[in-house]
Amino acid sequence: MQWATLTITDKEHLSPDFVVLTLEKNSKDAFNTQFTPGQYVTLEIDLKGVQIRRSYSICGKSENGFKIGVKRIEGGQMSPFLHDQTIKGSTIKVHIPEGSFVLNGEQNICAFVAGSGITPVASMIEAYNPGKSFRVFFGVKRVSDIVFKPLLDSVKSTVYLSQESQDGYKHGRLDYNALMEELKADLTLLQSDVYLLCGPVEFMQEIERGLLFFGVPETKIKREYFTPPKKEATQENILAANAYAFYQAKNIRQTSFKLAAADLELQLAREPNMNATAKAMFEKKIEDYKKTADRYESEPENKEGKKELMARAKAHEATRDHAMLQDPWFDYAEGALQIAIVLLSVSIVASMPILYWAGTLLGALGFVSTVNGYFLFF
Repeated sequence: MQWATLTITDKEHLSPDFVVLTLEKNSKDAFNTQFTPGQYVTLEIDLKGVQIRRSYSICGKSENGFKIGVKRIEGGQMSPFLHDQTIKGSTIKVHIPEGSFVLNGEQNICAFVAGSGITPVASMIEAYNPGKSFRVFFGVKRVSDIVFKPLLDSVKSTVYLSQESQDGYKHGRLDYNALMEELKADLTLLQSDVYLLCGPVEFMQEIERGLLFFGVPETKIKREYFTPPKKEATQENILAANAYAFYQAKNIRQTSFKLAAADLELQLAREPNMNATAKAMFEKKIEDYKKTADRYESEPENKEGKKELMARAKAHEATRDHAMLQDPWFDYAEGALQIAIVLLSVSIVASMPILYWAGTLLGALGFVSTVNGYFLFF
């Protein structure tokens, strides 16, 4: 049972534009509401005959279901409906929980989130604190935008306010420069088991660039896109940029080891009468530096050497380019199929054959565009 109609049993406003909905099933319903903290659910509504689906992260559990966080998006379709047209007792169609933005046994968690990106992390804090160690950095515009404050306070989160100053909060944007200052002030952040990034794409790109610069392995970074990537292309472009940034960081460290080895060799050459013990120490250090520099060139065991990173970046670029070719065809298909549904519906009500055939033709064009989007026949 993938879909079910759940009931809104509670509706709590945490800020002027953020609401938490508690969704619960009938206790006799076979629908599986079990979830792993960090996952999301997809909601479906019908607006004037048009089917709308949007995904929202789960922010907590309830007796027979879960809670989701919904930020109002001006000009949106789903979020204004959930904010303005639902009450306790309203029902809505929901898909079972899914998603891979979850913890896999990590104990020391460092999260960088912005805006509604706090939602999946809130469910993790609720489920795993105490027990796991959390370092949370949260960026919002104003104090009134802070949501899940009791959970944030329970892990002593650092909150950045970009548009106002208040005691107890840091002023400014949570961005690359802020990350640099946080890392310089507390290098233990680099010992975290996992780094959770959630929020606008540009925000996550900045934070990830900083983490990679400090040598954090890309495999330790998990991302959740709240602004959906433009299909696969944007995501692959981000991953390619990340791989190039990690490559650059590796290259800088490799160069530093090569320069250190060359400096020691120069010192040996300048002091030919150096005692045997000191000379042996110098030679051992030179050998270690050169081995480390060579290791950075290729690390097949963990696929994080320069050679592997360059190959990964090029693979992401190839996937991105392929997705860019596919994307317009899916857009054409979506438009054609939506218009086809409207025309066919009207043709039935109005008994107009011409609308039926026009809808059928557009439906066929939508189908062809969909197939070509996957296979790129032309």
